Amino acid sequence: MLYLMMKYKPLFALLFLFLVGCTSTVPPAQNSSGTKVAPTQVMLLATLHGLHKSNPRYTYNDVYELIRRYNPDVIGVEIRPEDIGQDTTYLKQLYPLEMRQITVLFPQNKVYGVDWYGEEAEGKLLPDNVFKGANKQLTEIKQLERDLNTDSSLSAQLKLIAVLPQKMVALASSSSPAEFNNSGHYDLVAELFYKQMDIMLQGTPYEAYAQFNRRRDEHIGHNIITLIKKNPGRKLIFVLGANHRFAAEKNIRELLGDQVRPVEVPEI
Repeated sequence: MLYLMMKYKPLFALLFLFLVGCTSTVPPAQNSSGTKVAPTQVMLLATLHGLHKSNPRYTYNDVYELIRRYNPDVIGVEIRPEDIGQDTTYLKQLYPLEMRQITVLFPQNKVYGVDWYGEEAEGKLLPDNVFKGANKQLTEIKQLERDLNTDSSLSAQLKLIAVLPQKMVALASSSSPAEFNNSGHYDLVAELFYKQMDIMLQGTPYEAYAQFNRRRDEHIGHNIITLIKKNPGRKLIFVLGANHRFAAEKNIRELLGDQVRPVEVPEI
C-alpha cells in the first residue's frame, strides 16, 4: 500500500495492487430475453490511502465528491464482503480511511466489498490482533513483510528497482485524480515493479508473500467481475488502492471486453 511505501521507501509497499493484454472477443452483453443491452459503465477510481493527507490536489473529500458526481448504481470498495456493514471501530483495524468513509457516506444498499484477506479468513469476521497471532495466515504474511524490509541479503537487488516505488510515490504525491487515474503512468510503473518483485522473490523465504498478494488481486478481480455481470447496463465504480488498479483493469478488459464501457475519472 502507499502508506507502507512511504514508511519503507525506497523499497516497496505491501502487495495486499494494465495496459498489457490481448484484444477481447467477448460479445456484447444481453439481458435474460437475449436482447442486447448498453455496455455497463465502469469507473476504476484509484485512491492514495494515507497520501490523501499530503496531496492537496487529490484529497479524501475529492474521492467522495467524485463518487457523488458519477452517481453510480453500485460502489465496490477495498473491503472484504464479509466486513461490509460492520461498524467503524471494527473496520478501522483493517481498512484505510477512504474505504471506511464510503460505507458511511453512501447508501448501504449500493456499497459492496471486493477485497480478500486469505483462505483462513473467508466467510468470517476477523478477530482483534488479526496480524499479531489471532489469524495465523495473516500473521505469517505480516511477519514476512517485516523480515523482507530488513533483510540485508536483498539490499543490492532492491536498490536496482528502487526508482520504481520512488516514482510511484512521486506520482501519488502530486497528481490530480484525473491525472493519476487516466494517464496510465502509475499503472505502468506499478505493474513493472510487482513483476520485478515476483521474479526477485522466487526461491526465497518470501515467495509465499508474493504469492499471497497475487492471489489477493485475483480474488479482487473475481469479485469485481461478479458484480459487473450481476449489473448489466448499469453504472458501477470500484474504489481501490492504487496498487490494485492495473490488475483490475486488465482483468475487466480481458474477461468482459465490449460488455463494459470504461469511464474516465473527470477533473474536479
